[in-house]
Amino acid sequence: MKRDLFRRYVWLVDVVRHAGTISYEEISELWKESPLNTDRSPLALRTFHNHRDAIAQLFGIRILCNRSTHDYYIPKEGTYGNETMLRAWMLQSLALSSLDDVKTEFDDRVIVDVTPAEQAGLPAIFEAMRNSKTIAIRYPAVGNDSVFRNETTVEPYGMRFWNHNWYLLGKNKSTDKIEVFPVAELMHVSILDIDFTMPEGFSARDYFHKYFGVEVDSERHPQSIRIRIKGDLRHKFRLQPLHASQREVLTEPDSSIFDFILVPGDLFTRFILSLGNKAEIIAPASLRTEIAGAIRKSLALYE
Repeated sequence: MKRDLFRRYVWLVDVVRHAGTISYEEISELWKESPLNTDRSPLALRTFHNHRDAIAQLFGIRILCNRSTHDYYIPKEGTYGNETMLRAWMLQSLALSSLDDVKTEFDDRVIVDVTPAEQAGLPAIFEAMRNSKTIAIRYPAVGNDSVFRNETTVEPYGMRFWNHNWYLLGKNKSTDKIEVFPVAELMHVSILDIDFTMPEGFSARDYFHKYFGVEVDSERHPQSIRIRIKGDLRHKFRLQPLHASQREVLTEPDSSIFDFILVPGDLFTRFILSLGNKAEIIAPASLRTEIAGAIRKSLALYE
């Protein structure tokens, strides 16, 4: 995908989001004054709708039309009402990471924590997703020197931005399984002239729903998990839910109990351990025992 398209998408999302509601005519007039518009031409209606479709398809940000007023707006979506804002921020971060002229001009003033691998791979992956094209990826083999590489072809089903990193979700043609690939670790991404068809009814959001982050294990099933969160940390949980299934079921003076339904993999276990004495697994008993064992092993290092 061309770099200028990212700039246009960011510009359009920002204009509509900040305006609240805005007409196409007003958007077109603002486009004439945009620094991205070097010839000061109006925004063609067809181009505007093409941008709307691309933004919805690639980033899940819907620019809707109020049929009674003919104004456009971005609806608040998601269980907690902040998912659209997060997607808009991701789009802005993605665009900024590829703007070499901005980084050159403000080299000591604008800091973007995106690796060169992400910069090289992201546009190609998004373009392949948009055009339903298979990609070839190359990445270091686990446990070997970076000289040795794994290569495979992938049908890109979706992307997830999690814990400050981008992840590719797709079918690995070598294994015929749906897998997750950290984009920052990809050494090369190229688009192949091979079409693919998304599985009917497939949703990357639904696929990740039962997992914590990007830790996917199709052989494990979700469990009901209950955690006591102590002190001020529970306020962070309320503002930034750990998982879509999170529910606060009991509120006490100094702590709260939260319920989750997810697959508790190693990533989830490490996260709970990172919270120290602010988090206590109440159920299931097997996970409580696993956490306790990990704590004893860590404690043994200091005894």
